[in-house]
Amino acid sequence: MIEGRRQAGREGVFLGVLALVCAALTVLQFRWTGELARAEFDRLAARQGEAAEDFCRGFEEELEGSIRALVPDAGELTEGGIAARVEGWRERGFRPVFRRVALAIPEGGEVGLREVDLGTGAMKEVDWPESWSGLRRDIERRARGGGAPPSVYEGGALMEYPIRGRPRREEGRPPMPRGGPGGERGGRPDGPGGPGGPEAGWMIFELDARYLRTGWLPELARRSIGTEGREFYRVEVRDASGETVFAEGPAKAAGRPVVREFHRPGGGPGFGGGPPGRARWRLEMRYAPGELEKVVAAARRRNLALAAGANGLILAAGWALVVQARRSRLLAEERMNFVANVSHELRTPLTVIQGAAQNLKRGIVRTPEGLERYSELILEHAGQLGEMVQQVLDFSSAKRGGRPAVRELVDVGRLLQEAVGNVGAETAGCEVALTLPEGRLEVEGEPGALRRAFQNLVVNAAKHGGEGRWIGISAKGPGERVEVTVSDRGPGVPKEEQEEIFTPFFRGEAAQEAQRRGSGLGLALVKEIVEAHGGRVSVCSGAEGGASFTVSLPVRAERPMR
Repeated sequence: MIEGRRQAGREGVFLGVLALVCAALTVLQFRWTGELARAEFDRLAARQGEAAEDFCRGFEEELEGSIRALVPDAGELTEGGIAARVEGWRERGFRPVFRRVALAIPEGGEVGLREVDLGTGAMKEVDWPESWSGLRRDIERRARGGGAPPSVYEGGALMEYPIRGRPRREEGRPPMPRGGPGGERGGRPDGPGGPGGPEAGWMIFELDARYLRTGWLPELARRSIGTEGREFYRVEVRDASGETVFAEGPAKAAGRPVVREFHRPGGGPGFGGGPPGRARWRLEMRYAPGELEKVVAAARRRNLALAAGANGLILAAGWALVVQARRSRLLAEERMNFVANVSHELRTPLTVIQGAAQNLKRGIVRTPEGLERYSELILEHAGQLGEMVQQVLDFSSAKRGGRPAVRELVDVGRLLQEAVGNVGAETAGCEVALTLPEGRLEVEGEPGALRRAFQNLVVNAAKHGGEGRWIGISAKGPGERVEVTVSDRGPGVPKEEQEEIFTPFFRGEAAQEAQRRGSGLGLALVKEIVEAHGGRVSVCSGAEGGASFTVSLPVRAERPMR
């Protein structure tokens, strides 16, 4: 007992230390999650500028790459050269961002316009669109030798790129006219990108505003900002005229914007014709007040919940370990008690049998009356030994067997009568009151096992019935369940023992003090048998004494009989 208390104290100290460690870890993890949350807030705030740079850079690179693929060298100003450029552009899988592409070529004193078919590469002469009038005037001024700085047309949707150098003759065809101020004056023979070379023509691109608004810009926003950022960042793109081309994100965003202007005329590498002009588009990115904080707070709550859950699992594992160790210790103690009890119970009848046998062998008993009395004594104690061994075997079989495989209709009243008759020796001197209702009470089950359970309850009442030596047995039904109650007028079962009384090897304190015979398996066997039949057993004991054990059995089994 003292050792058990010491062990319980050690277990309590272990759980206390484990709880303190888990609490400390939770507090530290709360602080760490706070630091992580602040770092996440700073990262998301800094991401605003990075995302704006990524957005503009992605737009510039894709647009410039597509334009470079289509703008020919001066030596490619032939229908075959343009067709080869278009075919290469298509094979490289560039976006369909252009609504129209055209080639402006100086012809005499005027500038002719040829529209390029981006599907076939074919060209055809067309009239200048009215919407391109500003661009036409600038190109004609350049063709006559006048200066025209890079400019923005149609809000940025219209762009022109000069083709510099000397055009070559296509075999079988006259070359396209070469224009530019003063013929080759000031020209350089080193290709189209030479900043001082003559302008042999101009490639004109008109962006598809619809595709820009619904396809390209939304994809750039998703790629640069990310799915998470779209919940609290608002992205707006305006053209040079101030008109909103694209807007996405929470409308309530009112934070300080990050502004980036991108794609300036004359600023593209390899296409420069002078200093960069004003930008064609303007990007504004701002976040909704409180949205970043919500995301960070949610991340902190999530991390804290995970940390608390992990620490809770650690504490639960420690508790389960202690409970399992305590159960193992109690089970070991119960088994030791069982061995001690069984040894004591076996020693008494064995001693009686051995003494009687020695007296018979030595001839101490010679009269017929004495021989009969000794024979009855040997048979009685041999029966006790057999009863004890059979109870241990029955309990072991019930633990292994589970639910009975064979069921049949059993008359409960008849089983009770048989059980009372089979334990007549144990109930000798007791008043047994058996009360049964009229008619048959039938349940589905295995009759031998149920009879054994009822016998154990009756014997238990006989052992603990006290001076009254009264045993009450009753059954009631029919209905969905049949209930059998076995009562006595003994001292009763203490409340603290009622939950453990059906535990294997358990013997109450009163039984141990009174040194009553028993192995602590009788009631445990009753529980195993009753639960194997889908029923339940319970005990009720009042403050004035007496105990009632009730067995409740379902009328119908959970599965068909066989």
